[in-house]
Amino acid sequence: MKRNISKTLEGLIARTAFKTTKAEVRSAVGDYLVLELLGETGSMAYQLLSARLQELYQLRLRLETALHEQGSKKGDTDPEVYFRQFCNLLTAKYVETNRISTSHALIELLEAPDSVAAPLFARYHITAEVLRQALVQVEQDALRNRRTGRCPQPSACVRFV
Repeated sequence: MKRNISKTLEGLIARTAFKTTKAEVRSAVGDYLVLELLGETGSMAYQLLSARLQELYQLRLRLETALHEQGSKKGDTDPEVYFRQFCNLLTAKYVETNRISTSHALIELLEAPDSVAAPLFARYHITAEVLRQALVQVEQDALRNRRTGRCPQPSACVRFV
């Protein structure tokens, strides 16, 4: 099975796996990827969030604080194994998708039952479902613009990363 994960997402996952392994993080590993996604200004996830949320920087700081507080909790998650399984989950779930972007990853991470980030995002009225609907709208707009060969609004011609 060919993986259709974007290069940006692959890079973020690799960087997060390295950082969490080096820091010996064993719990809330997926939330560290959310933190990386919030810092990647060129990513689709960042673009979707910044269009809906002015306090994106504050959200990132709150997540950093929550993860720092969570740091004392012990876990048994190996980051490299976690991210390998996460990539397999994304590939299996979005098999029909042309390109799995950072927004697909963020949706999945916010749906995780043990997510530290999900309650923080919910405070700002951002849920996995809200992001899913926004992503569908952007994908439909991009498809329509590709068919017509024009881009009426720059926000409708978002580059998927």
